Amino acid sequence: MELDERIYKEKVISFKKGLPGLENLHEYVLLTPDDLYPIYILQSVKEPGILLPVINPFDIDENYKAPIGKRDFEELNIAEDDDVLILNVAVIPSDIHKMTVNLAAPIVINTKTLVGKQVIPDGTSYSIREPLYQAYIKLRNGGEDSCSCCPERKVNIS
Repeated sequence: MELDERIYKEKVISFKKGLPGLENLHEYVLLTPDDLYPIYILQSVKEPGILLPVINPFDIDENYKAPIGKRDFEELNIAEDDDVLILNVAVIPSDIHKMTVNLAAPIVINTKTLVGKQVIPDGTSYSIREPLYQAYIKLRNGGEDSCSCCPERKVNIS
């Protein structure tokens, strides 16, 4: 997948330390293809073939308590709740029934400055392999477990 030439520099999210396992890649864009909802894609600017499926954890669990400390918010200069976007990396194997999401280590993005980091907490009750398939199907089907509709929803970075 080639990086879309229409992506403007002001939409590039910078990760000063990269992401775990991808420390040499510091700039990403967030793609929100409707046909993948509720999965979004973090795509590397330097290596457009690097695509990380991510999900908004609040879409699958409105009571999710991201294991993020005050120091993380300070490091990213996040002052207001409206200035933060939290995403979690999903793993989508060939058998999608086995897809999982890492709820233990959220990606935190300051939506005003477009600077982010993945938080690796010392301890959390969340799993790095939380089953995702049932929540994914329910979201794809507009809250129903078996219909074929797909609502249009996007993650906005302003």
